[in-house]
Amino acid sequence: MSCTQQNFPPQTGPTVPAAQFGGSPRPRPDVAELIVRTADGDPAAFTGLCAQLWPEVFGFAHRLLLDAHQAEEVTQETFLQIWQQADRFDPVAGSAQGWIFTLARGRAIAPDPFGAGHPAARCPVRRRRSSNSRS
Repeated sequence: MSCTQQNFPPQTGPTVPAAQFGGSPRPRPDVAELIVRTADGDPAAFTGLCAQLWPEVFGFAHRLLLDAHQAEEVTQETFLQIWQQADRFDPVAGSAQGWIFTLARGRAIAPDPFGAGHPAARCPVRRRRSSNSRS
């Protein structure tokens, strides 16, 4: 059975007419542009940035930490850091997504961000980093 022949349940919830968006879906705003606008103090740009990248940053942190609660904490701290330090983003130095994921990685693998007995201490990246620093 092809995808077009499957019986999918009808969509539920509110829908927005396509005409409201000029008859076609709006393109996703450029992440770098959203960071620059966030640096200027634009809360709508920051909200757009969160809406666009929160799931990806959370997924990245979850893969590193193997703990959903701590991944959520790292994601929150990462976006707080973006809000506070958006003026430090340099588009010449690298991509906007690269900058954001570097912030998230730094938060996830920081030395003992949650305490030595915490599940995050078992992070494979942290273990490799710790064993390298002992030599």
